[in-house]
Amino acid sequence: MTICIAIKCHDDDNKNIPVVLFATDTQESSAYTKSSASKLQLIVDLNSKQKKSSWEFVVASSGDALVADEAIRDISFFLADKITSEDDPSISLMSLRSQIGDIAFRTYDKYKKRGSDNPEFSLLLGAADKFSAILFVNYDGRNRELDRIGSIGSGRVTGGELILSDF
Repeated sequence: MTICIAIKCHDDDNKNIPVVLFATDTQESSAYTKSSASKLQLIVDLNSKQKKSSWEFVVASSGDALVADEAIRDISFFLADKITSEDDPSISLMSLRSQIGDIAFRTYDKYKKRGSDNPEFSLLLGAADKFSAILFVNYDGRNRELDRIGSIGSGRVTGGELILSDF
């Protein structure tokens, strides 16, 4: 069972600082094996010449890990080309969401055409600066901004929805 959760919240010390909290389980399973896997990745400004990147996104993935990793890599190169150090990551995430969905679909479609068994995946992308943003992206390119919370994975209904309903 896979579960990834994203929640918009704020810094306890300063209520005006938006934060996006991501949490995932750490197991990947196939029909025959289970292994540990990192389902959280950080996309950072590849062009930054500073010690600290000027922008960053957190990404959680569920589904085919190899295909999702490739989509995340392609999305990170796309974002590096489109976002400058002066841009707000949360605004950029929402304004580029259609193109991010197109990248997700192209990655999925490539493996589907090659006859891969089940190359489906889902992504949650998050950013926080002046405000917080969570973007849901599906393998078929569908995407939407999530208001406050979101969950993906095979455990979304049994685990995620029950946990998040307490919030």
